Amino acid sequence: MSLVCYGSFGFAMVGAPLWGLGMGVHESGTQAALAHRVSSQRRASAYRLFTTGNGIAWFAGSVVIGALYQWPIATMAAFCLACQFAALPLFTRVAGPGASAAR
Repeated sequence: MSLVCYGSFGFAMVGAPLWGLGMGVHESGTQAALAHRVSSQRRASAYRLFTTGNGIAWFAGSVVIGALYQWPIATMAAFCLACQFAALPLFTRVAGPGASAAR
């Protein structure tokens, strides 16, 4: 998303497909990961809970990014990167020891 906001057409042409790819991987990957960790009887509730939390976090991040538009775009990009790095410990905890993409 950060590349799209830099203002040049070239950045937008590179950034938009990368953003779309990231969204596609995120949507399909999280559903597959939840399917392996939750029983089929509770799967719909797990999807609903995850989607709700994801939506709330997305909204909160969007509010912060909106407030950052008054500063240079690099500030917004730094915030986005910091959030992604801050999520890594949570991701590793959820993935657990010995987790692999082949699960």
